[in-house]
Amino acid sequence: MSSIQVLSTTPVHAPNHNPCDPNYHHTIDLTPWDLQFLPFGVNQKGLIYHHPSNLDTSNQIEHLKHSLSSTLEFFPPFTGRLKIKEHEDNTISCSITCNNVGALFVHAVSMKVGDLLQDNGLGKGALEMNKMIALQSDEMLKNEYESWLKTPSFITDAKFNCKTLVGSSSPWFDVYGNDFGWGKPVGVRTGGANKENGNICVFQGVEKDSMDLEVCLSHETLEAIGNDPEFMNVASN
Repeated sequence: MSSIQVLSTTPVHAPNHNPCDPNYHHTIDLTPWDLQFLPFGVNQKGLIYHHPSNLDTSNQIEHLKHSLSSTLEFFPPFTGRLKIKEHEDNTISCSITCNNVGALFVHAVSMKVGDLLQDNGLGKGALEMNKMIALQSDEMLKNEYESWLKTPSFITDAKFNCKTLVGSSSPWFDVYGNDFGWGKPVGVRTGGANKENGNICVFQGVEKDSMDLEVCLSHETLEAIGNDPEFMNVASN
């Protein structure tokens, strides 16, 4: 594990920030779908770039802040704050106050970077997901929400077991198209909160029509996969 040194932390706001403007203050109530993920870790994704020896770091940091600020204009919740309110009937409600308080920009340095990702394929899992999505309806969603209100449940690490397989992100996300002046990224990584056993993160690959996968499995499962000739034949072609 390489050491990390935090150099600065700065709140970054969406453009045209005006705390007195009532348009900046609106509330988004969280649905049962949102609430079940509250105990879960923060979704973490990171891009890896080459570091040219002639790079002007100070200008690049300001450029990144400006890019983040421009992006936050499209995502008001990211500059707001989570609000939890207790009611007289012993219930609570959760919402996001979109007040453009700002997202925290952290400038840190590290000595080392992990090895690059490897390409692979994904097809059957996506097909099965599309089948499940096609089966959903407004009535099914309404019934699921009403059931959740009667018996709430939350996503925690305890719900993951050796037979759980979770897919996240999407090959439609053009992560390698993020050029902040360093050129294309050389890799993409997820953070510790996304590294649960059975978690598969999928990204659009650096080459056209390719995909990057980050697969987190137990040592026993990886060993079994490596000893499966049929699987290895498909994965290597």
